[in-house]
Amino acid sequence: MPTRTLYLIRHGQYKHDPDDPREGSLTPLGRRQVKRLARRLRGLPIHAIHCSTLRRAEETAGILATEFPSLEVQPATILQECVPGLPSLFAEHFTQKYPAEVIEQGRRQAETAFRRYFRRTHNLDRAELVICHGNIIRYLVCRSIGAPPANWVSFDIRNAGLCEITIDSTGRITLLAFNDTGHLPASLLTFV
Repeated sequence: MPTRTLYLIRHGQYKHDPDDPREGSLTPLGRRQVKRLARRLRGLPIHAIHCSTLRRAEETAGILATEFPSLEVQPATILQECVPGLPSLFAEHFTQKYPAEVIEQGRRQAETAFRRYFRRTHNLDRAELVICHGNIIRYLVCRSIGAPPANWVSFDIRNAGLCEITIDSTGRITLLAFNDTGHLPASLLTFV
């Protein structure tokens, strides 16, 4: 049965730059995290690399792409970081920090990303890297396992963390790994 495998990858640690509208670059530690992840992914039969258009994700994708030189990284704005919906437990916090239209735009963006990437394959097995950000990955995982999308805020994902999800030809989605960081020693584990 043909299967699509999605490897959702959070970018490496980065330094936030308030003067940079693309939000900063990977730190040296973030680059080490991603190089370890690249070694872990080496040899997998990857067919496509997608990434957010924010700098930290693009830099992460560039490092990972060295393991797959025949593939071109495909940037997508719908993979940018967002607030993918209003979590009920933290509604007051989010509504004070973000206008309703920003939250609604983030929800639409995340749902569009889900529809674009979480589709079945018909004839051949296919594996793809999707390099993006913590909030949108958590939303995509909630949607993929049938959890309420607003629960995205209830768990976290580390820098260079890896989620593996399969979608078979019937459309059945299986979460095989969430926030897997087995490629990182404790000294390289970070959240921001």
